[in-house]
Amino acid sequence: MITARFKKREKQIKSYSIEGHAGFSNLGTDIVCAAVSALSTALTNALLDHSIELEHTQDNGLLRVWLKSPNEVSQILCDTLEQGLKSIEMNYPDSIQVVEWHE
Repeated sequence: MITARFKKREKQIKSYSIEGHAGFSNLGTDIVCAAVSALSTALTNALLDHSIELEHTQDNGLLRVWLKSPNEVSQILCDTLEQGLKSIEMNYPDSIQVVEWHE
């Protein structure tokens, strides 16, 4: 199962992580993994393209992003990621779980 975690403080996303494998289908044909990978890669690249100050690590099935100085653009992008992943979760609840926690 994929687990996506969004850490929030005062309703602002401060960091997110996405890890695991959906297990929906065989390697190379898993539409849930493909959707999550495409969405998370596009949004992380958009943050970098907009010069949002962040730290990130990416390694075999794990993506972690920490926003150093969140702003309006970063929040719109991160909210879009969270909502997109929640939409996938609604359709494939056995393959992905979206969790948020508040400081």
